[in-house]
Amino acid sequence: MPCLDPEIINELQDILGEDLNAVADEFVDQLREQIVPLRAAQEAQDWSEVARIAHLLKGSAGNLGASALAAQILSLERAARAGEGDAVAREFAAALELSESCIGELAARALLSS
Repeated sequence: MPCLDPEIINELQDILGEDLNAVADEFVDQLREQIVPLRAAQEAQDWSEVARIAHLLKGSAGNLGASALAAQILSLERAARAGEGDAVAREFAAALELSESCIGELAARALLSS
């Protein structure tokens, strides 16, 4: 299952043109920057912080058309809000794996400058 929704990506390319590359770069930077505090919050069992960061990332992923990642991060956010530590660990691991797939898809579409 692809991470990126081709219809949304095509629509964004029509609207933003080459500016989509900057948006994609910013998304990847934000994703990578938030992994460290997200992992720290998970390890500290700070479920409200996990949910806060997950909510932020979910919105960014959805805006970029990374629909599968947004859905996965929503599962993480819900698990954190419910205080379900085992589910948080499972959903976080799945989100990390899917985020790498998304980054690969963005690179394959030549949407990343780095």
